[in-house]
Amino acid sequence: MTYRIFPSIGIARLGADPNFILGPEVPGAGPGELQTDGTLGQVTSFKSADKTKIRKRGARFYLFESAGGNTWVPANLPAGAQVTWTVSLENKKAAVKRGSSPSIAAVHPELEAGSESMVIKGGTRTVAGPNQTSAPFSGTFATTAPNGTAFNANVELGFLKTDAQGRLIVLGGSGISGAPAGVAVGPSFYKNPKWFDDVSDGPVKAEIRLTPTAAPVEAEGGAWVVVAPPDYAPGITCPVTLYDVVRQVGITHLALPDIASVSFDRDIAPLIERVRRLQFVHDFRMVRPPQVLS
Repeated sequence: MTYRIFPSIGIARLGADPNFILGPEVPGAGPGELQTDGTLGQVTSFKSADKTKIRKRGARFYLFESAGGNTWVPANLPAGAQVTWTVSLENKKAAVKRGSSPSIAAVHPELEAGSESMVIKGGTRTVAGPNQTSAPFSGTFATTAPNGTAFNANVELGFLKTDAQGRLIVLGGSGISGAPAGVAVGPSFYKNPKWFDDVSDGPVKAEIRLTPTAAPVEAEGGAWVVVAPPDYAPGITCPVTLYDVVRQVGITHLALPDIASVSFDRDIAPLIERVRRLQFVHDFRMVRPPQVLS
């Protein structure tokens, strides 16, 4: 039997309230409240009970299995089997070479010479069994202030949990940022030298023991988790979603079968609805008024 982790890329989001919700797990769905049976219910609130903090949004990972490598189904492990999840998180934002705006081409990040101390290495954590919680991911951000004095900050990047069925939930940081005294924000939204925050990303692995004495089997390929900023408008998404982009890459480059026919409900209506909802976050003052022809 072969095992894999799904999703291959999970998206968690920052939040100061540790009372978390879970991110969407099927295309087109929104986040949900974790129920005792493992399903997702409707979110009751995106903020803490006193409305002062944003709730963390976790990324949940599942273990799937396949006998031949073609058809994958949720893993059906025997009683007594144990899955050990391992995750490493880092934040390299302040140490990476970057211009004043993002590149339009895919670029592998490279560290600036001498910037290694600004890489926040949260470390590696493991968790196994149902309803468990790991120690936090924690690392140090170190640089110098404009006056030459040393600046150090301890930054927590999140922690791991498991649900009642032993599936992994990755939870990110609290949404903090900072810099030495006297360091201004800028020069652009994309480049803020010597500033840190607590977003992160890293690999996800799973080790399966079918019995206490059996040799461990590692889920092939692993997975990746990205801890992103909060979603301040959960009901509003881009007309073209990340799922759309990744799916098209699969069809174009990875031999993923294309759809046999277009469905209005599945393929067209969601685009119209996403565009319609953008009106609630759109500044109409930026739109040029229509030209009057004489």
